[in-house]
Amino acid sequence: MNFQDNLFQKNAELWQQFSNSYTENLFTIFEKSLAQSQTLQRQVQEAVTTAVNSQFELTRHSIKALETQVASLAAKLDEVLAVRQ
Repeated sequence: MNFQDNLFQKNAELWQQFSNSYTENLFTIFEKSLAQSQTLQRQVQEAVTTAVNSQFELTRHSIKALETQVASLAAKLDEVLAVRQ
């Protein structure tokens, strides 16, 4: 093997190493991005669930209060109507 062939062989080996390293790094970055995306998605889902549940509880309590007020108003109306008859 002469000097020229040896340089070509070394150049090809270096490019192969570079290509392998680049591919491995790219896949590693992709896997990390995917994991971070899944973590972010989980955190957003938890935040949305918490917000929706708290709003649902507030709405439920408000409806209960309105039901109590309507029942009280109906009872008073019944009293008023009973007195007028």
